[in-house]
Amino acid sequence: MNKKQNWLEFKQILEQQGIQKLYHFTDRENLESIIRNGGLYS
Repeated sequence: MNKKQNWLEFKQILEQQGIQKLYHFTDRENLESIIRNGGLYS
């Protein structure tokens, strides 16, 4: 899997803000697709 080119900027913002965890909520109807595709992708 390729990382976005600006991933380091996001990492720095998270560290600066003291954010240690991110949560994602999805509708149950999406679970089959997430499992079939091996995860969530932006």
